[in-house]
Amino acid sequence: MAVKNIPQIHEQILNFLLKWRKRNPEFTFTLRKSDISKRLSNGYWFHGNDDYIAISFWTGMDWQSKVPNISLVYIPSTNNWYVQFSAKDSPEKEQLILLYFIEYFKLQETSRGFYSKLYSTNESQDFLNTLNKFLLNDKIFIDNIIVNNKKSFNTKQNTKNRIGFILEEDFAKNLSKTLKYQKKKTSENIPIGLFEIEIENYGLIKKLIINEIPANAQWIFFTGENGSGKTTILKALATALTNSTLGLGPKTSMSGDFSIGLTLQKNGKKTQKHRIKKNTTSTKKGLEILSKGLVCFGPVRLNIQDQVFSVVNKSKTKTLLDIFNRPHIQLFSTISLLIDIGYVYNRNYEISKELKNNKEKLKFIMETITSICDSIVDIHFGNGIRYFEVDKSQKPIGNGGTPFHQLASGYKSIIAMISHMMLHLYYQQPEIDDPSALEGIVIIDEIDLHFHPKMQRDLVIKLSEIFPRIQFIASTHSPIPLLGVPASTPIFTSKIDSEMGIYIERMDRKVMFSDILPNAILTSPIFDLEEIIPLSHNNKKLIRTEDTFKEILENDKTRIELKKIARKLRK
Repeated sequence: MAVKNIPQIHEQILNFLLKWRKRNPEFTFTLRKSDISKRLSNGYWFHGNDDYIAISFWTGMDWQSKVPNISLVYIPSTNNWYVQFSAKDSPEKEQLILLYFIEYFKLQETSRGFYSKLYSTNESQDFLNTLNKFLLNDKIFIDNIIVNNKKSFNTKQNTKNRIGFILEEDFAKNLSKTLKYQKKKTSENIPIGLFEIEIENYGLIKKLIINEIPANAQWIFFTGENGSGKTTILKALATALTNSTLGLGPKTSMSGDFSIGLTLQKNGKKTQKHRIKKNTTSTKKGLEILSKGLVCFGPVRLNIQDQVFSVVNKSKTKTLLDIFNRPHIQLFSTISLLIDIGYVYNRNYEISKELKNNKEKLKFIMETITSICDSIVDIHFGNGIRYFEVDKSQKPIGNGGTPFHQLASGYKSIIAMISHMMLHLYYQQPEIDDPSALEGIVIIDEIDLHFHPKMQRDLVIKLSEIFPRIQFIASTHSPIPLLGVPASTPIFTSKIDSEMGIYIERMDRKVMFSDILPNAILTSPIFDLEEIIPLSHNNKKLIRTEDTFKEILENDKTRIELKKIARKLRK
């Protein structure tokens, strides 16, 4: 079957459902609420991807599988529809599905643990006819079951995630967003980002120019050995972006009469060059952030507000407002705190009240954390916030969730990092709920810190998807994060020389890093590691040069089979 125009199918389904709503104003359905991965910008109005489109007419999510409890799924490649039930996150809800729906729909359990029924559609038939039949028959049956069994479906268990009907105000909000994106022109460029920076006499930098940054560069990476100047470059960027050295203190301020010239690009157009000098004084109180949003992370990310607060005298602890008003301080001070969502939620700050009143922002933070931390499938907020984890077979770990302080260091770091970033950006852009609409620049020193190699790669991919309008500027000692970056990513290697001071070389034009594996990236000029043979290697044995460990196992298996054949032939 020919590949179909997926956005066109989304448009057809949307128009069809809006006709139903015109006849019945109470008729509601799910729409994509976020422009993650620029899906709304590209016309993907419903959940799914190029392989399937999922629509639901009810509330309730399976947080473990991250799909609606009840949905109608269309497969463009086969022209078929499926009604799908899933509640792996809740034994109570799964029992309701088995009790009320499995026999009526003759549901079959799939390999992923879903229960589904196929609506077979002839290739020549209009796929909307099948949708129409579902709405006239099976949707009414499901609606009646929910209405007639309210007590069962409105259980106290999982009150924030009941199976029920979509509220008109929630539907209207998402429909309004969808209609805006229908009229909006898409752009590959990020709204605001770095174009050029000139740094003079800043620390060990004598003169350094970074330029020709593409307008669509969502990531900029710096590599280099310890002491080669990566952090100094990031600090210079933060100094320029905040237009101030105020509040950094004598231990963190730079000596010398430095001068930094900064040129940004907004929607692909260069701004006028802005220059800051050491003796620059701001006429405004506090900082003057040149980008719409700014968050900076230093190389120490386990000083977390919730934990430090419990062991440090309250009078000596910086207030939350101090941290929000200095979004760059974490890069300059190793004792600066990250703001954990648990700490903010359980305090009486203004932003704490807003989070409790604005459920959308809280939900987006929760969804971002569970999206990045694969084994964390749910977060329950209350007096003591609990994180619910599953193992690789999707079985729950522990009972009643895990408190923050008992999580692994990597997860504590990522949860605090995401909380800190999103709370800062929400503070700077209070009118925005959807993280995909947030704009600005996020600087991360040593992005690989505390993370398993899989997480190092996945973090870059997921940050790109969830925050498509943010430019990330990061340093790394690992080749793994580079596996997750877009093709247009500039990569610079910093070096230091007694005469030249700190200088850089642009490597993405010299090394085709998007076409090679980590071993080759490590031995390329990006990381300059000449030898990657293990010191423990026995020189009497051959070094294994396969690209993956799976290949090694397959080759070993093949060698064993060949030896068996050779022995038989010798006989």
